[in-house]
Amino acid sequence: ASANLDLVLGQTDIEIAETQVMAAIGAYDVILTAGLNASFQEQPQRGSQFAFAVGSRSAGASFGFQRALETGGQIQLDLQIARTLTDQPISFFDASQGVTTLSQYRIAPTLTISHPLLKGAGLEVNRAQRNKAEIAITQADAARQLTAQNLARDIISAYWDVLFAHRDLDNKRRSVEQVQRQLERTRALVSAGRLSPVDIKAVEQAIASREADVLAAENALLDASLTMRT
Repeated sequence: ASANLDLVLGQTDIEIAETQVMAAIGAYDVILTAGLNASFQEQPQRGSQFAFAVGSRSAGASFGFQRALETGGQIQLDLQIARTLTDQPISFFDASQGVTTLSQYRIAPTLTISHPLLKGAGLEVNRAQRNKAEIAITQADAARQLTAQNLARDIISAYWDVLFAHRDLDNKRRSVEQVQRQLERTRALVSAGRLSPVDIKAVEQAIASREADVLAAENALLDASLTMRT
C-alpha cells in the first residue's frame, strides 16, 4: 500500500483534514495573559513651595485569561495587583522637616464578557469551520477506502488473469508434447511401411501450429504478470 501513490495521497488528505480540525478546535483554546509594570517619579519640594507629594514609586503585575466562546462571544478575566509608595512631606510648607512614606495597595479583578447579538452569533455559525473540517476527514477517508477497494479488486482480477494465463500456457505445452509423441509414433509407422511420409508432414505442421500457440500463451502470461505488478 505504501508504494501506491493514490493511497499515499489519500492518507495525506486525511492528515490535512485532521490538522484543519485541530486548528478549528484551537480557536477556543484558553489564552493566558500576564504583564509587569513599574514607575518612578520624583518632585523635590523647594523652599516654602506647597506640595502634597515629592515622589512616588509603584510596581504591579497583571494576570488573566481569555477564551473565545463557541456561541461567538469572548470571555476575559484580568487581575491587576499594584503597590504604590508615595513620599509625602511632613510639612506641606517646610521641606526641611523631612518626608514620610505612605503605602497603597490595589487589587482589581475585571471580568469581561462580549457577545454579538446578530451576525456571528450561534453555535452553527462558529462551529462551521470545525464541522467542515470533520466532513473533509470523512470524505478523504471514504475516498481512500474507495481507492483501496478498487486497488484490491484490480489486484484480484489481475491475479486470476495471471493464473489463467499460466494454466493456459501449461495446457499448450502439454499439447505440444502430445503431438511430439504422436510424431514419434508416426515416424515409426512410416518406417514400418504402414503410413505414408506425407503423414509426417501433417504432424509436423500441427507441432508448428501448437508451438506458435505456446509463444502466444507466453506473451499473454508476461502481459498479465506486468499488469498485476503495475
